[in-house]
Amino acid sequence: MKKHLFKELWMTVTVGCLFAVMTGACAGKNGVKEVETSNDSVVAGLDVSQYQGHIEWKQLSLNRNCIVGSAEYFKDKNLKEDVPVQFVFVRATKSNCVTDANFYTNFEEAKNNNILRGAYHFLIDSVSGTKQAEHFLSVANLEKGDLPPVLDIEKDTKNGNTIELKVSVDQWRKIAKEWLDVVEKHYGVKAIIYTNLNGYNDWVKDDQVLRDHDIWIAKPRGAYNELPENWRFWQFTHKGHATGITENEVDMNLFNGNIDSLKQYVAEKGIKE
Repeated sequence: MKKHLFKELWMTVTVGCLFAVMTGACAGKNGVKEVETSNDSVVAGLDVSQYQGHIEWKQLSLNRNCIVGSAEYFKDKNLKEDVPVQFVFVRATKSNCVTDANFYTNFEEAKNNNILRGAYHFLIDSVSGTKQAEHFLSVANLEKGDLPPVLDIEKDTKNGNTIELKVSVDQWRKIAKEWLDVVEKHYGVKAIIYTNLNGYNDWVKDDQVLRDHDIWIAKPRGAYNELPENWRFWQFTHKGHATGITENEVDMNLFNGNIDSLKQYVAEKGIKE
C-alpha cells in the first residue's frame, strides 16, 4: 500500500491512554483502561503482496527496534524481544483482472504457519464495484476462522506518482458500496475498509454506509489520538523490517486490543463457514 502523503506527528495523549488501546481495562480515552505493558500487549501483524518477494514464513517475526522506532506510540512500550506475527493481510486482487502473483502462496503459508490471515482487494475507479467483487471472490477463497474480507480504498499510483480519481466522490463511494454489497452477501460478514487518513476524511467518515465498517487505517508515524474512533487495525509504518523478509520493506500493523480480544473479534466478525 502507499508510502506517501503522511507526515511525522508527535504523540499528544497520556501514557495511560497509550497503554489502554492494547488491552481494554479502566475507562480512559475511547473507553479503554490503563494497564502495564509487555510484549504480550502488542498484537502486531503485516500486510504483504508480491512486492515482498519470497517470504520465509517459519522465520517470520517483527523487528523490535523497527517497531519502537516507527511510531511515538511505542516509545514507552519497553519491548524486550522481537514481536511475533499474530496476523497478516494478503493482497489478493486489483480491478477486475489483476491477481497478486504471490497471493496463493502467501495465503496458504500463513495458514500453514498458524498465522491469522485475511485478504484484501485494491479498488479502482474505472470498473464497476460488482465486477471487481466477482474477481475478488473468484480468487480469495476465505475460510472459516479467517479475518473479514478487506476493501482497500485509496488513490492508485504510477511510477511513484499519485493518480487522481477520474470520478466524483459520490461515484467513487458507489463503486465501493457495490463491492461491499456483493462480497458481504457472499460471506455473510461485514468487510473491513482500509484507507489512509485523507481517504477516511474525504470518503468514509461522512458516509453513513462506509463509516459503519471497521476501519484499518494507514497513518505512519502518526499519533494515536488522530486515529478514527472505529479503527480496528493501524498500519503504523510502510518501512518495517521483519525476519523472514529480505527483498523489500514491509507494512507493519497493530490490532486495537490484546490477543484475546483479537480471537474474540475473529469469532464474532470473521468468516463463519
